Amino acid sequence: MTLGVALWSIALVLVFQSLLAVILGLLSLFCFWMSARKESIYDIRKFGADYKEYMKKVPMWNIFKRIMM
Repeated sequence: MTLGVALWSIALVLVFQSLLAVILGLLSLFCFWMSARKESIYDIRKFGADYKEYMKKVPMWNIFKRIMM
């Protein structure tokens, strides 16, 4: 879900193409990335080693890495 919202932020930057849109877009991407990191930490505490194995198989936001595998 955070990847989808981050992509939406990129789309809005491309649509509006202004300095303000770029600044807000970068800020929102950083916030969504931090949110995904905190969620990963929470999930590791909740699910333990099973989630760590899952993280090795499924990259967080790197869709190209998954396609190459």
